[in-house]
Amino acid sequence: MSQDYHRSPEDRRRRQRYLRKKKQRRNRRRLFYILCLLLLFLVFTAFRGIRTRLANKSNLEANVALWYYQQMLREDKGQVDRSNVSYLNPLDLANIGRDKLTTFGYDLVKGSNHIKSAEKYAYDTKKIQEIIREKRDYTGKKLVFLTFDDGPNNKITPQILDRLKERGVHATFFLVGNHLTDKHEDVLRRILREGHGIATHSLTHNYKKLYPGRVGNAKQIAYEAKKAEEYLQEYFGPDFSCGVWRYPGGHQSWKGLENGPDQALEKLGATWIDWNCLVGDAQPRSDRPTTSQGQVDYVNKSLHQNKQTKVAVVLAHDADNKQLTADSLDMVIDYFEENGYSFGILK
Repeated sequence: MSQDYHRSPEDRRRRQRYLRKKKQRRNRRRLFYILCLLLLFLVFTAFRGIRTRLANKSNLEANVALWYYQQMLREDKGQVDRSNVSYLNPLDLANIGRDKLTTFGYDLVKGSNHIKSAEKYAYDTKKIQEIIREKRDYTGKKLVFLTFDDGPNNKITPQILDRLKERGVHATFFLVGNHLTDKHEDVLRRILREGHGIATHSLTHNYKKLYPGRVGNAKQIAYEAKKAEEYLQEYFGPDFSCGVWRYPGGHQSWKGLENGPDQALEKLGATWIDWNCLVGDAQPRSDRPTTSQGQVDYVNKSLHQNKQTKVAVVLAHDADNKQLTADSLDMVIDYFEENGYSFGILK
């Protein structure tokens, strides 16, 4: 006989309410477990779908954190991946953010054109200018400053950076303001990040604007120097200051620069500098070397036309059509190392 038979009607009603609530709790738990399983299934299905889609993309697009870790390893080996340099996708933009938050925040020497690790081999441009013009005596160690005009670009400049990194050598890059565009941002930031010096080489590189009638136009030159520096500050922040300028064609090629343009640059905090030897890659074709050994010979010949040979400022170019210069760089570095020179940058 059922125990409910001996219970009062009130006890039976309480018992029934208890059993109903117990059943409701059990049903809610079952529903909760079913929803959890369904959610897990949906998450798993979504994850598989995402992973499948990512698997169809390049490794660069698959995983930002992993790509940048691999990128740093590649950079350490001198194998930088520049398959994307236009900064048209989120990964490229993330590289800009990384540079701003790391390399060019605390590493930049405030008010200068290089990072802190480069300070030990950065030399005052004014003093070097006076030495190579034989207006200042110099008895110190042999110094060489490799300089590259007319960049940056994504063809020759990266090759030169690769060779410099592999050899543990640094240089100064004289950049044209109108080349400082987003499509060159990767290589521009790499120049600074890898310990090189950044200098300006006008905004337009237009001789007619800069030197009408072969006479320096102080107003135009000052405008182009200021504008080129402003472009650089857009990438490196207000603490960046170049302070190093090279006249397109060289100071020696034009008239009237001492009577206005030089003073205009000085007011902007910039010092101009030419060179006292060159690889000959911008010489007239009849005099231009056509081999790597020819460029080394040109350096040697032009350097020894000076009385002061302990300090060498080498003119070379990293424009798109200067493949021979990139190919010859190892031999030029060998020449100066074999002759006891230390490499520096201009600041």
